Amino acid sequence: MKFVEPIRDLQKISSMKKILLAQRERDYLLFVIGINSPYRISDLIRVQFHHVIDEKEKVRSHLSMIEQKTKKENKVALSKGVQKAILSYVETHYSGDPNEYLFKSRKGVNRAIGRVQAWQILSDAAEELGLENIGTHSLRKTFGYHQIKRGTNITLLMKMFNHSSESVTLRYIGITQDDMDGSVHLNGKKLDEFYVDGKGTLFGQEMVVPKGYTYVMGDNRSNSTDSRVMGAVPESEIIGSLMVRILPILK
Repeated sequence: MKFVEPIRDLQKISSMKKILLAQRERDYLLFVIGINSPYRISDLIRVQFHHVIDEKEKVRSHLSMIEQKTKKENKVALSKGVQKAILSYVETHYSGDPNEYLFKSRKGVNRAIGRVQAWQILSDAAEELGLENIGTHSLRKTFGYHQIKRGTNITLLMKMFNHSSESVTLRYIGITQDDMDGSVHLNGKKLDEFYVDGKGTLFGQEMVVPKGYTYVMGDNRSNSTDSRVMGAVPESEIIGSLMVRILPILK
């Protein structure tokens, strides 16, 4: 069984959105809701219009579903971006039937797309981008990965996923303990940064520093505007002056 991955690169997420929107707004909305919620694909494809809009056709602030696997209610807040995508979809696709499926198949009357079709939609878009190991689970994994990256408490995320332990959640979304600790690796070797104050904010991301550039990171790691924001710095722009020498004394 192939282990699917979250989409870690925000630019790749943006490109996926563009590809899916170009082919069908339904597919785009499936992706947008999927990467912004902890739901399995078996629950996502069951979403009906009444789940996302009220009687006055206003977009709800939360999406609430009874999960098929756990039989538990799982309620998640809808961000403004997700609400905007839903509103656009409602304006062009809502027929007035609140029980109509949001992600409707062209086959049959009010029939939702299946899991295989959902997988095909995501797989084709990922292949176009050159992304590997992407499947339907990538949606909720992407949600979890970026929630952790934004600072969401792992215990809260564990409950949202209905997992048995925090370690299960971390493993599921592809976060290692080094990622959680904000560890930095140089050429595959972990750096001993005893001087660092605070945790890092780059989880599982690899980067190649071009020749003639330096990647700088502040010691106050959780609150530092450095190369994580502005990118690598050309060595020609690095200027330093020696003011005090401690050791060696004779130099």
